[in-house]
Amino acid sequence: MILNSALSAQGATWVFRNFLMAGFVANIVLNPVLMWGWAGLPPLGVSGIALATVIVQMGGGIFLWSHVSKAEFCRDLRRADFKPDLQILRRIAGQAIPAALNMLTISLGVFVITWFVKHFGKEAVAATGIATRIEQIVLMPAIGLNSAVLSIVGQNHGAGLPHRVREVWVTNVKVGAGLMLLGGFLVWLLRDPAMRLFTQDLIVIGHGRDYLRCSSVTLAAYPILFVTVFAMQGIKRPAYGLWMGIYRQLVAPVIVFHTLAFTLGWGLWGVWWGICMVTWSAAIFAFVWGWRKF
Repeated sequence: MILNSALSAQGATWVFRNFLMAGFVANIVLNPVLMWGWAGLPPLGVSGIALATVIVQMGGGIFLWSHVSKAEFCRDLRRADFKPDLQILRRIAGQAIPAALNMLTISLGVFVITWFVKHFGKEAVAATGIATRIEQIVLMPAIGLNSAVLSIVGQNHGAGLPHRVREVWVTNVKVGAGLMLLGGFLVWLLRDPAMRLFTQDLIVIGHGRDYLRCSSVTLAAYPILFVTVFAMQGIKRPAYGLWMGIYRQLVAPVIVFHTLAFTLGWGLWGVWWGICMVTWSAAIFAFVWGWRKF
């Protein structure tokens, strides 16, 4: 991940992409070979799958390092450069810890949603799992913008070009929101057949269809939120994402879900629309903040 981050900071995101594609093919080949013992090798069973993963990851590390070592910032590396420097480590921790905690809030947010959904039966929980995977597939183009924003904003902020930082933020918000408006329409249009690809349980399909209906309205909010958070990381303000994560994943959902689902009696719809309301409120705040900051 460190090697990939170094390459992404230089704009060479294609290197990791190529590794993922090659690793995917390599795993398809190595898994049966090592698991069942083809080509004269001893059958290793499940351990063969683990060994295949280790081999692919080691190969990926070597592949990434071969590109990192050719980068300009590595040309004059000395052994002394690898000596720990407490001041540099402190600065790295100041950027890394808030970003890591922000990712932690995302995991906790899944638990919060699941806790409320479980009150409406196991079918609702199953539907949530399927529908969120469909949602994540549609979100992939917008998520891809995050790496671009982080590296380009970081480069221009370091170069002292604030007007280009703003241009990057505005452009990516427009592109991301536009893509997700189209994605939302497709989700709304194909919500029923998409659910039927994964299950034939009519109750699960119904719950998932309802979730995706609300998700189709929510999708455009995500790139506004993500682009702003990653742009703030690019200008060395990672704490913004942490506080936004605490609000969007923990504090607001508990209040809004409980109010809509139980107090107002909306039931499962209260959770679905609660996700929409919380996400859009965070996105609007992020947009206003970004418009003033960049």
